[in-house]
Amino acid sequence: MSFLVVLIGVIADRLLPQLNEYRNDAWFQAAYHHLFRRLPRDAAWPGLVLAAVAVLIPAVVTWIALWLVWEVAPFLAYLLGLVVFIFMLGPRGLFTDLHAYIDAERSGDEAERDRLAGVILAPGPIPPTPLERTRAIITRMLVLAGRRLFGAIFWYVILGPAGAVLFRAADILRHRSDLDSDAAIEAAQRLYGVLEWAPSRLLAGSYALAGSFDEAMAERRAYYTECQGRFFEINEDILACTGRGALAFASESADEIEELEATANLLFRALVIWLTVLALLSLLGWT
Repeated sequence: MSFLVVLIGVIADRLLPQLNEYRNDAWFQAAYHHLFRRLPRDAAWPGLVLAAVAVLIPAVVTWIALWLVWEVAPFLAYLLGLVVFIFMLGPRGLFTDLHAYIDAERSGDEAERDRLAGVILAPGPIPPTPLERTRAIITRMLVLAGRRLFGAIFWYVILGPAGAVLFRAADILRHRSDLDSDAAIEAAQRLYGVLEWAPSRLLAGSYALAGSFDEAMAERRAYYTECQGRFFEINEDILACTGRGALAFASESADEIEELEATANLLFRALVIWLTVLALLSLLGWT
């Protein structure tokens, strides 16, 4: 059943771009705002306790709600779990944004291209030259794939809909500006990094299998020789360097549209790998 839910969810995510306007973070942000206003503001609260409480509350509420529905109507619980999973993807469609950017680049619509570049690269700046902008978009998409899609899939398979909520809540929490202390912000980032560690490594391996394996592994080894971050701090760097290696682009000159399309194909092949493995696990009765 996990395979069917994930399959339907990723199809909906790819074919229904109108979901973007309903999957924004506003309701999560409002809930966190009310939660933080009620928590004590003394020195005992910042840190992992605050991060764990803020992330576990929506996950536990989801688990309890679906368990109660399951006791009455199991099929309805599956449907609700599917809805939860779909809404935990995103908040924007990964392939929707990438293909929209490719279309704007191909048609020469500079205003739409720049708007989409701002959305994809936010909160960072847009590079000035076409090749730099294209490479920045590609790197960002390789990273966003873990955050928007594959991380949610992984935690859904492990913990069900509550797992997808857990992952999404941790991602939202680390971007909040009202945590009041550096310790709380660092704890939120650490918690997300721990949750992202396993899916990011699996996704990086999928990039290597779906693209140029030797180049991907060479880029990853080169990164590790200079890496000094802790294991939960380098997840996005691993995705970026392995993905760029798997794409094996020339550094001097390139066709921007071809590179963007190659990136879309790499992400799709990685998704097919995950779905194939999940289907096999379902046939073996492991999910």
